[in-house]
Amino acid sequence: MVTNYENNIIGDTYYLFSWRSHTVGRSEDNIDMFIDVWNRKECNLIVPNLSEKDSAEEAIKYYITSKKTNFYDIASDKAQSIFRALEKGVKKVVLVAPEETIVTAVAQYGEDFSILKNICKEQWNADIKFFTGAVNNTLNYRYPLISLTDNLISWPDFFAYKKIHEVDCMRLTKPVSIKNPKKLFISLNHLPKSHRSLLMDLLYKEGLFDHGFISWPGPDYTHHADDGEYKFKWWTPKKMVVDWDYNKDDPNWCNYFSGNIIPKQYEESLFSLILESNLDSIFLTEKTFNAIISKRPFVIYGHPNTHKYLKEVMGYELFDEVIDYSFDNIDCKIERATMIVQELKKLTKFNLVDLHNLLKPKIEHNYNTMLENVSKRKFITKEIIDIINIDHPYMKFDYRYFINGTGDYI
Repeated sequence: MVTNYENNIIGDTYYLFSWRSHTVGRSEDNIDMFIDVWNRKECNLIVPNLSEKDSAEEAIKYYITSKKTNFYDIASDKAQSIFRALEKGVKKVVLVAPEETIVTAVAQYGEDFSILKNICKEQWNADIKFFTGAVNNTLNYRYPLISLTDNLISWPDFFAYKKIHEVDCMRLTKPVSIKNPKKLFISLNHLPKSHRSLLMDLLYKEGLFDHGFISWPGPDYTHHADDGEYKFKWWTPKKMVVDWDYNKDDPNWCNYFSGNIIPKQYEESLFSLILESNLDSIFLTEKTFNAIISKRPFVIYGHPNTHKYLKEVMGYELFDEVIDYSFDNIDCKIERATMIVQELKKLTKFNLVDLHNLLKPKIEHNYNTMLENVSKRKFITKEIIDIINIDHPYMKFDYRYFINGTGDYI
């Protein structure tokens, strides 16, 4: 049963803070709600392989058994709350999740969002917006929602604001600068996603484990496994840890995501090898901005064109004196990963101190660019500001703090 959804109706807009809960319920009540919505439609919704004559039961059966979609999420608690708000007469729905690439608690794929958009428009004449942290740019061509560009509200450097807020206001984490580089890179991996497993396997194959500090959750850790288990060819996975510098007596640390705590090995390594959250969207998380604010060069394994976007749109410098970025526009994930590993292998021939000195001007430029982009709100639109300024406690205690924080960095 959906509760308190009316508290999120402000004016004629319903705000769904989907990141507050990722639980997807498929109760009989939710299925009945979807069936009711389907059967009352007055015009054809865009549903592949289904016609106007198909029943709701047939639609649900098709989508639940399909491997291409999680359309059953539209029968979830959260989608149900959208339908109830629309029945109340709201004219706009905003799914608020700038810390996510996609609002998985409502729908998972672009096809699902298209259907949800059409349900809102054709059944209730209401608009729907998706407020995410994914990049709304043609460079982000694999992003499932990129065809819905008019329905996207993108905050591409959300995690830069979050990172600076943590440093300035929460005082729970501080940048750790390079002091005495002993190894070429550090790579921090909390979740064993398949693309990360692939790159780890290739690193091991090329003998690069000796050149980096690496964290890995271990072979028994399956939480949030994404698109199937990767079959390792060269490396036998094991738990690998780095040294976290935190005070266990501090009551705040246990409520804090370890991924935001900067490890000591930042001082003793040069590059951050960043295995971003997914390969299906340009989505810059704390992994990238931890490196920039700590004044580190970086290499990112993520969506194609990630480095190009950072340079051409956001103004960051790439380290093309020593790295060939031709891998950045390669669509094949295996080929791209292989090329990244080969670039790292080339870097092992450098003296790390000399390499650090060579790259310092660009490292400083990137640090200053991150602070300038945030202080001048370069990638925040009026639409984002209007959403953040609504009278709702989630905004006051979360996003608004990131925008309005003050201190040494902002």
